[in-house]
Amino acid sequence: MVADKKLTSWGYLEHIVGGALRRVATMTASDMGSLMAARAELNQALADNPLTDTFTGICNSHSDYMWNVTASGNL
Repeated sequence: MVADKKLTSWGYLEHIVGGALRRVATMTASDMGSLMAARAELNQALADNPLTDTFTGICNSHSDYMWNVTASGNL
């Protein structure tokens, strides 16, 4: 999507608050409309991909809430 100029950047980050394997994907675009269109396209691609169900079956929870803090990595 960056090569197609639909996004200006994307990234992959590790949470420092929460579970040890928590990650977040980031993306930027030239304007909000372009960002939302790219997000919708990505969501549709994931919805049409049978591997999405496999991933969701493995990574189906979210536990990094501020009232339940755990350390990850070597802090």
